Amino acid sequence: KIPVQVFRAICAIVSAIAVAGVLKIFHYEKVRELQNALAEREKITEGIEEGILLLDKNYKIIWANKKQKDIYGDLTGDFCYHATHKRSSVCQPPNDTCPVVEVLKTGKPVTVLHTHFEKSGEPLYVEVSAYPVRDEQGEIVEFVHLSRDVTEKMKLEETIKSIGDPLIVINPKGRITSVNQLAMELTGYDEKELLNKSAGIIFAEEEEEEEEEEEEELLQHLGLGILAKNGAVRNYETEIFTKGRTTKIPVSVTASLVKYQNMLLGIVCVLRDIREILKLQQKEKERTKELEEAKDYVDNIIKSMIASLVVLNPDGTIKEINQATLSLLGYEGGELLGKPSGIIFAEEEEEEEEEEIAITNKRLKKLLKEGELHNFETSYVAKNGRKIPVGFSGSVMRDGEGKIQGIICVAMDNTERKQLEEKLIRQDKLAGIGKLSAGVAHELNNPLTTVMTISDLLLFTLNDKIGEKEKDNIKLIKWSAGRMQNIIENLLVFSRSGKQGKKEPVKLNEVIEKSEELVSSNLKELGAKVVKIFGKIPNIEGDGNKIMEVFINLFTNSIDAMDKNEKEIRIETFLDTDAQKIRVKFRDNGYGMNGETAKNVFDPFFTTKEKGTGLGMSIAYGIVKEYGGDIRVESKKGEYTEFVMSFPIRGGDSEE
Repeated sequence: KIPVQVFRAICAIVSAIAVAGVLKIFHYEKVRELQNALAEREKITEGIEEGILLLDKNYKIIWANKKQKDIYGDLTGDFCYHATHKRSSVCQPPNDTCPVVEVLKTGKPVTVLHTHFEKSGEPLYVEVSAYPVRDEQGEIVEFVHLSRDVTEKMKLEETIKSIGDPLIVINPKGRITSVNQLAMELTGYDEKELLNKSAGIIFAEEEEEEEEEEEEELLQHLGLGILAKNGAVRNYETEIFTKGRTTKIPVSVTASLVKYQNMLLGIVCVLRDIREILKLQQKEKERTKELEEAKDYVDNIIKSMIASLVVLNPDGTIKEINQATLSLLGYEGGELLGKPSGIIFAEEEEEEEEEEIAITNKRLKKLLKEGELHNFETSYVAKNGRKIPVGFSGSVMRDGEGKIQGIICVAMDNTERKQLEEKLIRQDKLAGIGKLSAGVAHELNNPLTTVMTISDLLLFTLNDKIGEKEKDNIKLIKWSAGRMQNIIENLLVFSRSGKQGKKEPVKLNEVIEKSEELVSSNLKELGAKVVKIFGKIPNIEGDGNKIMEVFINLFTNSIDAMDKNEKEIRIETFLDTDAQKIRVKFRDNGYGMNGETAKNVFDPFFTTKEKGTGLGMSIAYGIVKEYGGDIRVESKKGEYTEFVMSFPIRGGDSEE
């Protein structure tokens, strides 16, 4: 769409050209003939936008075209200064210069700006041009008074000057037709140096003017080729030249093509100096880069931390978590981000109280109250439900106003330390009980032998003299003494566990097979399935019979623990090349153990069976340790129990 002001300005230019053409037909020697011709052909001037008056030397209006009559009313016979200016005398400089007076002085056409008044009294800004009409002797006898309404143009120019950004208007020939003060200050030119000059002195890389360029070529020449496609552009960044074309200024251009019936009337360009913006953007880029580098540095520190790091939001959800924590708990990527902190803390949660931060975990509540905690022993919960003992430290993070921003939690995995502590405690306990067991066994073994010998003697000597009830009682005495001897034998075995015994190459897979054969009838009676996944492993060193006793104990415990319809024991052996150990996993799908039972399962005399002695797993533990191995248990109540053993490699041929 074409702005009204621009359209009227274009029409004014066209009208001026038309009137100039009309004036060329005037023959100065035949003024009266021209007057008559104009009167007869008044219709010719009806469509002309400019007002035309014919004046005599006394400023009296001889003839007026329709345009002037419509504006001022009937003018014929009135003085021009009265009809158009509402004055009683001729206009005087400096405020109102009369063009007719100036023509009389110079003898040449004169153009001035005047303020006229319509017949309604409304003011009009007009551009008045006066042309002399001469007789045959060359004397000026009359004047042609041409007026053009430039009210809208003046308003447009005032609008252009008042725009808060540099503005340049370019005509279809690529010349500058209007420019405001800010544009002049930006480019270093004054108005005379810019008006009617090629816009290329500001926009083009090459200053040479191109004559009669097509629209697209003109836009390309001015570096505004993007307008050819869209017709308008907003905040298009480019560069313009200042005066002398020695300096370029980065600017943001908002421009549009002004067209009428697909004909280009001009280009309106609003410029914005973006030098300071670019400086700020550059500083922002540098600052952003610094922040990104700092963030990357901190991220690398967090990623490289061996310790677990968890950052909580004020609402108690997980904001950040490092790779060490993910690996420890068995999670991946962003699985924990945004989740409540309770998902990784093993402690039971209390009822939520009114807190500054939405935390329900008891340890974290304590941390909130005290501000920090150091090396507090607690537990994390892995994805598979396993509790992981950790040494926990934390601190509350606050902003400048003291408001809580979050909680920083750091923890170290204490699993190995806990296992070592338990191992040392168990070994001390076993050593003490072993010494006691050896002494007790020695003291009890001989009297029990006497009891069993006398029982046999009584049965032999009194066989015909006592009844069946008495015989059964003597047999019960002998059986009980025998059971006590078995317990004492286990005590002796237990007391000797951990001491170096016979060492020979042992094929572990074969030992497991033989152990299964010894309990096969019990397995068959129970209906239990045994799945063996044997790897190709080297021999270990030890006593095959003792190691077999370990697996018989494991089979026996599994048989006693399985109460499901589908009973299964899964045994897996493999070589851990990194640790250079033989690993054995012995797992059943029985009713499992709670944490307390699993913790004490290797303690002597600890049992959950009604008729158990509590020595079987203690003996198994001692045998494994005797040959440099290790054994631990993992269990989940109601689901499974798994014993994991490791043995050092002896070397030699591998098992097939």
